[in-house]
Amino acid sequence: MTADLACQELVELLSHYLDNQLSQQAADHVELHLSDCPGCQTALEHLRTSVALTRSTQVASLAPDVRQRLLTEFRRITG
Repeated sequence: MTADLACQELVELLSHYLDNQLSQQAADHVELHLSDCPGCQTALEHLRTSVALTRSTQVASLAPDVRQRLLTEFRRITG
């Protein structure tokens, strides 16, 4: 991994970063980039918010059509 991560490369690593699935060296590179890139800081905060909202959503509380659309989209993405 290069010392200078491009924003696109960093965004692709953010979910692994949040899940502590990066090597220490990779995490250090992510943190270095984040320390000086407001756009990527915003992307990280959006991902954190999305994860928190997803974790707090109870499947049973979703309307059946919404639940079905989410399942269909999930299956499409995970193929």
